[in-house]
Amino acid sequence: MTDSSNFDDLHPDFSGTDRWYRESLKPVLATREKERQEAVRLFMFSVIGLLVILGLVTIYSYTRYNAAPHILVVMLIVIGGSGLIWLPLGRFKNEIEKLYLPKVASHLGLEYSAIVAEPYGLETCQRLKILPTYEDDKFSHLIKGQRDNRDFLFYEAELTEMQGTGKNRRRVTKFHGQILRLHYPNSFTGETVIRRDKGMLNKWTRPTKAMKQVGMASPKFEKAYEVWSTDQVEARTMLDPIVLERFIELDRLYKGKGAQIAFTGEDIYITISTGNRLKFGSIFKPLAAPERTRQVLTEIAAIYDLLDVVQKKLDGTISGAFGIKDVRPS
Repeated sequence: MTDSSNFDDLHPDFSGTDRWYRESLKPVLATREKERQEAVRLFMFSVIGLLVILGLVTIYSYTRYNAAPHILVVMLIVIGGSGLIWLPLGRFKNEIEKLYLPKVASHLGLEYSAIVAEPYGLETCQRLKILPTYEDDKFSHLIKGQRDNRDFLFYEAELTEMQGTGKNRRRVTKFHGQILRLHYPNSFTGETVIRRDKGMLNKWTRPTKAMKQVGMASPKFEKAYEVWSTDQVEARTMLDPIVLERFIELDRLYKGKGAQIAFTGEDIYITISTGNRLKFGSIFKPLAAPERTRQVLTEIAAIYDLLDVVQKKLDGTISGAFGIKDVRPS
């Protein structure tokens, strides 16, 4: 495995990341590799031990009672044993994540926190219906920074609730993805929401009572999105043809994964159903494996592209359809 993984090529803003990885990140991770190997080895021996215990219990049950062991006994051994087996390895993985992700973020001039003490904009996103209702939540991976001198932040959220009754009662994931907030230099007069098109349901799913649907002169845009606003004039002025092209590009970038946007006050909120994107990766792979860093950098590059598509000014006219090439740094 070579040190160079062409991290510089993932995004124009990542220049110098190859050298930083070789000289700064990889040596730090390499010092913890022996601990990882020992933790994995202990895990594997523990798995073998658990299988031996299950085998002995099964032999005893057949020898003594001429029957398979009771299902509750098997479940107790498997669930309890699995938890104890994973505990040391899981603790080590959490420790490395707390070391690793802040270093990557710091290199890019960003702030990282594993814990989201305050879920920024959550109530606003719910009020404007770019997030669903839910009962339980889990937030993680908060990143703050600036893009074109505008403050932004994003974090991951998993929103769930219990549905069904009796034996059919189960926990359902209502949203699992990213919530982004981008500060806008001027305050919006009204509130405008861009959501995924719901077809026949559009008329019955207005974000707020004060909003009215805004028709857009772009068949491609209206095939993917619907627009609601409290200020029709502002919405039409803001969503000019080039802006509509931007959102078509946004839909392409995220492969139709439900990107929804709200313009309110001095902020733009974006929610995207992407699942867990800032993954540390498998603890069973070497800590300094380039693929681990490539995965995290790729996800941050996608966020940069999203922010640029939404708000970056064009340097000149464009030829043909708008694309990420029109806003990516040269």
